[in-house]
Amino acid sequence: MRGYGGGMAKKHTKLLKGGAVLIVGEVVNRLSGLLRNFIVARVIAPEQFGIAAALAMSVSLVEMLSDLGAGRYLTRTHGTDDGESWMAVAHAIALCRGAVNALALFLIAPLIADLMHMTDVTWAFRAVAIVPLFRSLTHNQIWLAQRDLRYKAFVFCQAMPQLLTLALAWPIAHWLGDFRAMLVLLILNNFLATFLSHIAATVPYRVHFDKEKFLKILTFGLPLLGDGLLMFIVLEGERVVIANVYDKMTLGAYSAAFLLAWTPAAMLGRVGLSLGVPQLASLRNDTASRDAHYRIGVQLMLAPAIGLVILFGLAGPAFITAIYGQKYQVSAALAAWLGLSQAIRILRTFPIVIAIAEGFTLSAMIANIARAGSVGVAWIIARQGHPPWTVLAIGAAGEFLALLISLGINRFVLAISSRSLILPSLSLGAVFALSWRIGQWETLVAMPVLFRALLGVAAGGCAALVVLGMIPSARHILTGFIKHRLASSPMTNLPDLKS
Repeated sequence: MRGYGGGMAKKHTKLLKGGAVLIVGEVVNRLSGLLRNFIVARVIAPEQFGIAAALAMSVSLVEMLSDLGAGRYLTRTHGTDDGESWMAVAHAIALCRGAVNALALFLIAPLIADLMHMTDVTWAFRAVAIVPLFRSLTHNQIWLAQRDLRYKAFVFCQAMPQLLTLALAWPIAHWLGDFRAMLVLLILNNFLATFLSHIAATVPYRVHFDKEKFLKILTFGLPLLGDGLLMFIVLEGERVVIANVYDKMTLGAYSAAFLLAWTPAAMLGRVGLSLGVPQLASLRNDTASRDAHYRIGVQLMLAPAIGLVILFGLAGPAFITAIYGQKYQVSAALAAWLGLSQAIRILRTFPIVIAIAEGFTLSAMIANIARAGSVGVAWIIARQGHPPWTVLAIGAAGEFLALLISLGINRFVLAISSRSLILPSLSLGAVFALSWRIGQWETLVAMPVLFRALLGVAAGGCAALVVLGMIPSARHILTGFIKHRLASSPMTNLPDLKS
């Protein structure tokens, strides 16, 4: 392997330092949120937890339906010296979007409550309309800094509110004793995130409208609007089906299980987008380096995907019960299919990342059309009396179809090879079948809940580490990261990614 010269070494040092900050911050962010939800779930009943999940889902609906990706666009503005003017335009877009979202959510609250069979808490669906207003006031310098691979302010504004609301979760949950605890924590978390974004900013908050810049952001973001609706269906579709067809107990248990499976997928997706988009976008004129970085990203995503499949296939129900308590129980089939669905979503990360980096945001939307279609099929199947696990099995099939479509688009539209994902996809399917089969052994089923949960965590974690160790680039990067003091000297012995 050839070593990099000084300039390239410094670039990779900066990438690794930024990546380390982002990964640590994202872990803190997601784990804090998960622990907060775990604490509240331990105190309130599953039915109440289901109502809380529906409230959060209603916020996601209006946010995803109006996301122009202005913040994400700022991470792509390489080679420009007017970042602050771009940021001011992004602020103007955010303010308009927040006002419209808040009004829309307030007006459609009765419809959402009726869809969820929760008309007795319509007032709560109206109360969360304040969340989009808070989010619209966020200072976008935390996004602009990411184009230079600087993530500390972004991480601070994301993780600190989660830590603060985590500290308040126990007293608030015991004080209110029902879904209102999650409502208060949701509103408080978003207020703190917005407030801290202004504390962390080093330039004044400005709002400006520039027609040319607005049209460029609009051109970039319009495909994301369609994808927003699809993403809501993708992320929340199964929960809507379960809320409408099954009882609140099932909704609460599923929501708790979903959070455990979705958290690592969401964390990796956020890291992939924040780290991958600016990095791959900066390599658009160097196809060989871009493709090499893309392959590494794909390979790195396989390790946690396999670990997640093994955990939920071997010990999904035990793991969920051990975390949330005996009140929260799901079937082995539901847990296994849920784990596979989120694992495939992890594999989908870098095909989406490279398409966004290339400016082809339609890719994610087209792929998610197929994924959204699976929710419609699941709704029909569920209303015919089939058990909840069939909803998740259809969802996993939809995720796989969406992956195939993303690969096809990248291959035929962007001329990016899809071969790097063939083996990971086949491996994931084989591991799923094997872990689910082993999970049905009577010896495992008869184990105490906590012991089986620990066994699943150990097996999944070890498998992920083994897969990671089999990736040459991961070994070289990790070795270089450990051997060199990043703060004082650049790495000079990193692998040549083109080889």
